[in-house]
Amino acid sequence: MNPPIYQQILFDTARRILQEAAFAFIDQPAGGYKPGGAFMACSVAFNGPFHGAMALAAGESLAATLAANMLGVDESDPDADQKKMDALGEILNMICGNVLPEIAGARAEFAITAPEPLTETQFENMLSRVSQRKLTTADIVVEGCDAHLALIVEQEDPATP
Repeated sequence: MNPPIYQQILFDTARRILQEAAFAFIDQPAGGYKPGGAFMACSVAFNGPFHGAMALAAGESLAATLAANMLGVDESDPDADQKKMDALGEILNMICGNVLPEIAGARAEFAITAPEPLTETQFENMLSRVSQRKLTTADIVVEGCDAHLALIVEQEDPATP
């Protein structure tokens, strides 16, 4: 169900949100995974004209950088360290909230759950349990560290005309 255009929408939207909301430098992956510290991930679920989930995984140092940028503090500030998971979740929420209308149309309405933290095992299990035709992924380099986005579109909502 997931056409190839979904990957471009996912990447372009993530790039825009990360630049605008977290003032982060973005680049295309050049190969060679650079996680930037301990693994961190979160996910949201959504329901509307179609339902599914989205997840974002990144290294701990990238999450701290995003938090610092979003809070307007130095990366060494204790608030940046304490808010890194919140920052990762908020970025994911913004990306999801912008990707869905790009796919379904501006008038489509979706309910998005609050971000939930995931362990590395939970993240890997989430992706491995889904059919490849329902999964779209995009890798993005943020501030020199890799981040991974996954969009899972389970099925169209039968209640939607």
